[in-house]
Amino acid sequence: MPSKPLRLSTKRLAILLSALVPTAGFALDFQSVAPNAAILYAAPSLEAKKLYVVGRATPFEVMSVSGDWARVRDRDGSLGWVEKRALSAKRTVVVNVSRASIRARPDDTAPVLADAGRDLLLELVEAPANGWAKVRHRDGVVGYLPLKDIWGL
Repeated sequence: MPSKPLRLSTKRLAILLSALVPTAGFALDFQSVAPNAAILYAAPSLEAKKLYVVGRATPFEVMSVSGDWARVRDRDGSLGWVEKRALSAKRTVVVNVSRASIRARPDDTAPVLADAGRDLLLELVEAPANGWAKVRHRDGVVGYLPLKDIWGL
């Protein structure tokens, strides 16, 4: 029996390609600002419009890379371009609620080691598991926060 030639309509081909190519909804990578500050630009060029300045350790989701530039998204969903050399693989997270409790164990009933307010940057110590992330405060406190309270993972 002769085989039927495979024909894909333009619509089906577009659907297939969109499934294979990462889109804005997929996290490619999270990185943090390495130097004391970094400038976000509207385009991948030092001549492009400067959008804003972010501080050290601010986490970003890296959406794509083009040469020496990375297109990044912040926790508010704002997009911009930053020089790749301004990013570090060191992982940080930011507290995304008004008040979160850093606990001794990944358990809502574990003792509270410290409180963390909105916008506090914390170092990610271990990959998250079971809805919790192990974090380190700059003062040395190491404990667990629920994933729902932080951004950057």
